[in-house]
Amino acid sequence: EIGDEKLQVRHAIENAGRNIEQVSRNLTDHISYVSFVIRTQSEKPIRYSKTYIKLSTDAFYIGLVLCAMLAFITLFIVFGLVCGICGRRPDGYDDDCCNKGAGSRFLLLGVTFQFLFSCVLAAGIIILIVFSVASQRLICDPLKEPNNSLIVHDLNKLLEQELNETKFNLKLDQMINRCHQNRSLFNVLNLDTVYDLDELSSFVQKFQISQLMSNLRNKIKFDGQQVVLITPRAKQYLSELANSSLATFPFSRLIDALPENIISYDLMEISAELEQLKDSFPSTSKIADKIYRFETIASNVKVIQNKCNDLKTHLIRIDNSLKLNYESLNVAVANLLQQIEQSQKYLNQNGREL
Repeated sequence: EIGDEKLQVRHAIENAGRNIEQVSRNLTDHISYVSFVIRTQSEKPIRYSKTYIKLSTDAFYIGLVLCAMLAFITLFIVFGLVCGICGRRPDGYDDDCCNKGAGSRFLLLGVTFQFLFSCVLAAGIIILIVFSVASQRLICDPLKEPNNSLIVHDLNKLLEQELNETKFNLKLDQMINRCHQNRSLFNVLNLDTVYDLDELSSFVQKFQISQLMSNLRNKIKFDGQQVVLITPRAKQYLSELANSSLATFPFSRLIDALPENIISYDLMEISAELEQLKDSFPSTSKIADKIYRFETIASNVKVIQNKCNDLKTHLIRIDNSLKLNYESLNVAVANLLQQIEQSQKYLNQNGREL
């Protein structure tokens, strides 16, 4: 009877697992499709964004140059005003360097540079204003307030046309708002319209896993007997395995000794190039025969390389399986025996109350 209950529990868990796997596969497929759409539709915007970043850097340096020019002109005007206001009239005998004559010259230079650089300053300022306003309206405002942006509204129409034949109901303004709220990818992509994750929690009731587990638990009777998870003979076998030569087998050295490539040249590529040249020689030529032999050798080397890679993969798998993700087989066996003994002790002490 217990065996039948165990089989029913196993089948219920397997069915639930298959359903969860199917849900996971569907979600993965939908996310992959969305990723494909985003990747294909974002190639040009990303390319434009790189240009925008470069222009932003150029605009920064242009702004620095304009500021330096304005500071240069302002410096001459300030010197002119200071010398003109605070300086004395030049008398030709005991003049200071800062007099009204020097102030007039500074003012004259400041006005001269102002007229010389006025076109450059005006053009640079106009370019910066246009660039800044365009960036604010086309990039910053849609990302900051997507609900009030006509650009986002137009992009929503394009997105609806692209996803017209799918189950997705994506809107760019909602995606941006959810990103601002630090929502998960599931919510950002609105995947709840594709599948309701609340149904996952219903699998336990749908397949009656809790009820079957309860029935199985009620049918398990200890009858005063001690639970034995491992026999003394099995312990002895595990101890002998931990102390055997297998525990010290140099798997890592053998794995490192296997080369990634038997030779440094790609024989198959060379063979393909020789195959193209073979038609230019007569069939009775020795060169054609040597090309055929080379192809045979290249094929054999390829087979050997694949066998080496398979052997390396199996060695890594065996090494990890023996050590159970521990540093050595001795430590793995010791921890395994300790866990079994603790589980056995716990079941004997608390098994009836479970």
